[in-house]
Parts: sequence; structure tokens; C-alpha cells
Amino acid sequence: MVNRTPRMQNERNNMGSGCNNTAKQLMSKLQTVDFSLVDVILYLDAYPHCKKAMEYYRKLLAEKEALSKKLCEAGIPVNNMSNTSDSWKWTDGPWPWEYEANI
Repeated sequence: MVNRTPRMQNERNNMGSGCNNTAKQLMSKLQTVDFSLVDVILYLDAYPHCKKAMEYYRKLLAEKEALSKKLCEAGIPVNNMSNTSDSWKWTDGPWPWEYEANI
């Protein structure tokens, strides 16, 4: 077993154990919306004139933007370009492959 020092964590905004369930739910929903966006984008690549797919794409995109905004307002950066804090918080939470990011 490897003994490692955990990365610096922000007590209030960490996506790991110190985070509240609402933030975890928002992040989970964002991941779901992102997956759906990729799926509808692939569909639109094959059927670019499908109006229903385009409407669904716009709906998902608006939902993604709203979720991203909520997370950023809570001090949880969604990507490395959405950090709004005075300090660099992008590396505070668990990485996607870490257990805490997936519970």
C-alpha cells in the first residue's frame, strides 16, 4: 500500500468528504448532462437537420450552463478555467479517478 499525503483541501468547498450533498448532487447532474450532450452531438453529426435533436441540444446546453454557474458560485470550479476564487482551487477536490469523486 502506498502512503501518500492528501492534496490541500478546502473544508467548505471540497468535492470529497467535506462537501455537502447538494454540491455532490449538482456535480453528478452536471456529469449526466455532459454525457447526454456528447451523445446528442454525435447524433447531430449524423443527422444535422433533426430539429428535435437540436432542441434537445439547446436544452442540455442551457442546463449545463446553469449547473456550472451554481457550482462556480459555491466556489467549486467545474474546470480549470472556471476558478472564481482568490486562490487556485482547481486542484482542491478529488480527481475523477479518485474514489471520493465517484460517491
